[in-house]
Amino acid sequence: MKTLAIVTVMLLTIFSCKCQAAEVVFSNTLASDFVTKSGSVIGEGPVNQSLFGISSDGFYASVWNNYDFPERRATETDLIVGKRLSFGKVSADLSFQRRIEKGDDQNLLELGLKWKGVVNGSVLWSRLVTDGLDSGKDLFYFEIGKPISFGRLVLTPSVSSAYLSNYYAATGWAHQTVRLGTDYALSKNVSVFTQVSYQDGLMRNKPDLLYASGGVKLLF
Repeated sequence: MKTLAIVTVMLLTIFSCKCQAAEVVFSNTLASDFVTKSGSVIGEGPVNQSLFGISSDGFYASVWNNYDFPERRATETDLIVGKRLSFGKVSADLSFQRRIEKGDDQNLLELGLKWKGVVNGSVLWSRLVTDGLDSGKDLFYFEIGKPISFGRLVLTPSVSSAYLSNYYAATGWAHQTVRLGTDYALSKNVSVFTQVSYQDGLMRNKPDLLYASGGVKLLF
């Protein structure tokens, strides 16, 4: 019932506002491993990750699901509703998320800032608020990258890291990761993408890991 209520609120947020025409996105990704922004590996892998989202006038709602093939089950489903604001080359994003995994549901607030320049970058703050806003369980994620365009093909080398503050009982720098992403536009509404990443784990439970993913994105 909680899940149904959250989905209902997500949809009402989009359709009750005086918004422009809605944009619908679906993407599907096959990945060798499910690696979170904190550097944790969830499940055994390989996995299939699907995303369905709808947005209009900066408001958005989405459902994300991770299916682990060896475990033959979904290990996590995220329900997300948020608002995005753009200021030229800088954008801000505030969202509420309901993370559902093995009956151990979690609520999160996330605030993200992105900018475009000589290099593109992003900073994300995520707080677990299952036990209240002042629970003090935070993740700070940092990423810089440089998109390089070759017509329809875009290559993006990037570097990311994360600092944890009592986040799932962990504190400190979690990992440093280098990544090469590709995105090829088949048409205005269809693109295919790949990512190859190497993670240098800086905590005992954050492994050194080479992992990859690829998928398709459809824009309606």
